Amino acid sequence: MASSKSPTKTKKATTKTGSAKKAAAKPKAAAKPKKVAKKGKDGKEKVKRAASSYNNFCAEMNPKIKDKFPNFGDRGREVGARWRALSQAQKDKYKTK
Repeated sequence: MASSKSPTKTKKATTKTGSAKKAAAKPKAAAKPKKVAKKGKDGKEKVKRAASSYNNFCAEMNPKIKDKFPNFGDRGREVGARWRALSQAQKDKYKTK
């Protein structure tokens, strides 16, 4: 009696570039939707905190020194140096903005 063995099937290896599926072209969105406020762990919307004194100072100084320091990193170092040079009374001026 002859034994009949069924031939073993081999799986073809697929790669990202050689897969049978082709990537479909995604249409570009015309306008981005508005960002939704992030929600916390309990599902409620987070409340935004007020900007710090330093952030208010940066917002005021960046346009003034942008021409002299076009590089973002250099501008950040300069704003930081100017902030450290201010007295506490001068820093308090930026709290209420």
